[in-house]
Amino acid sequence: MKYLCLIFLLSFLVLFGCGHENSAGGNSTETENAIALRIVDSQGNLMARVSFRVLPMWYVGDTIQRLDEKDYTYSGESDSEGWIRIENHQDGKFLIEVSNDTLSGILQYFVQSNPVQNVTQEMTIKKPGVVEGRVELPENAMFAWILIYGMDCVVRTDSTGRFLIENLPVGNLTLIAISDNSTIGQESFEVVSGDTVRLDSIGMPKYSCSMKGSELVSDWMKPLSPKSVVILRLDSTNMNFSELKADGSDLRLLKSSGEPLPMHIAYWDSVNGRGVVQIKIEDWSDTLGEWTMKWGNPFAQPLPKIDVWEGLSDSLILVLNSVLVADFENNSSQTSLPSPIEPMYWYKSASEGASINPTKEGLFADALQPADSGRTGKAAHFEYSAPDSGYALIATNLSSGVRSLAQMDSLELWIRGDGEYSIALENLVDSDDWKAVYNGVNTSSWSRVVIRPQDFAPADSAGGNYGWNFIKHQISTLTIFARKGSGIWLDDIRIYGINRDDLK
Repeated sequence: MKYLCLIFLLSFLVLFGCGHENSAGGNSTETENAIALRIVDSQGNLMARVSFRVLPMWYVGDTIQRLDEKDYTYSGESDSEGWIRIENHQDGKFLIEVSNDTLSGILQYFVQSNPVQNVTQEMTIKKPGVVEGRVELPENAMFAWILIYGMDCVVRTDSTGRFLIENLPVGNLTLIAISDNSTIGQESFEVVSGDTVRLDSIGMPKYSCSMKGSELVSDWMKPLSPKSVVILRLDSTNMNFSELKADGSDLRLLKSSGEPLPMHIAYWDSVNGRGVVQIKIEDWSDTLGEWTMKWGNPFAQPLPKIDVWEGLSDSLILVLNSVLVADFENNSSQTSLPSPIEPMYWYKSASEGASINPTKEGLFADALQPADSGRTGKAAHFEYSAPDSGYALIATNLSSGVRSLAQMDSLELWIRGDGEYSIALENLVDSDDWKAVYNGVNTSSWSRVVIRPQDFAPADSAGGNYGWNFIKHQISTLTIFARKGSGIWLDDIRIYGINRDDLK
């Protein structure tokens, strides 16, 4: 199966357009895909009359014959002002290679029709680089062919599997190794200007399985946006982690076409057998058909880092990569946790000798008041009294049972009041006091508090504080403790780095 990580030298272009034949002229309007690249060197000088060649990203060279200029999808030269313009560009994924005698560059891009969007981009060409490495040859094989996706580049290894490719344009590429008409290895790598990249050993993954990409698209995500991110959750029920490298860097995902799916490992714990992989969906059709998951290549190089959220709107990222616990605008005792998470209720209490208002028996909705002090809307306000060792608490379950939030990026909330507070994520299903705790001091003005996993207090078992690493896979409840004061205000509580499926 082919593997290619579409990481861009400069940027990822999504070009939309549809062509209409203009047969009469005058009264009809022609619309078409078009790209315009301005070629510069690293000092920003315009590069006139440099050659360019375009091939589909699925292309690999012929081991016998090189391409003629006419065989490329598009080819030509930049104009006197350094511009390359391609009008009426066909749909698909392409690689453009730009070069002169000393400098070169590549840009990978995606063209999809409807609606039209013509894009202008600056592209820098630099001194090329070199890649050398070795591929694991099958028994009795005398050599292998090394080919680069999207380029007419073919080299032959020696009898030990070693190879050298010079004058490669700077950027992220993927090679495929073939022996006796079979793929024996694939690897993504980054070409560095004027430098040599070494790939110690390239081999095929030992293990693979099929899965349906559509199964990762939950109902609440539909209709799926043209660009989106879906989550693959791995644990001991669907993956033998002993077969993977300790950091999961040999994991690969391929579409039904054999092309790679851009992905980012958001969380990996080989000891406890848990992984969370964020997968970039560049088009809804990427979820059709069966995907192939491959792993078990001990020599696999880590994939180049990719921001799977790039190109998505802030509002879409918020929906896909966070969960609103409460904004207190619903005039209800329920949380704001979105469907399909089961509705949960806030509750409040106080330790022996302490009190809270509204009382434990009173309606939580009675605590909802205008936020004031620089914030709009409503917030939750509680008055309390407690001895030095006492506390008031406000809490809610986050789910109907315990859930793993190990991949959580942060817990955010707004808070004001007096005295001290603690924010705890707890397991109150299997125990009455297992928790990770963050401690703070209140102020009279609103403060935005962002709690990352590393911000929780070190584990000391005091009051059930067993720390984040202990609790992260078994969280049921969010609790806010207030003490040594008389009042506390809470607003806009949100968890980042998870989505609704982590709590449903």
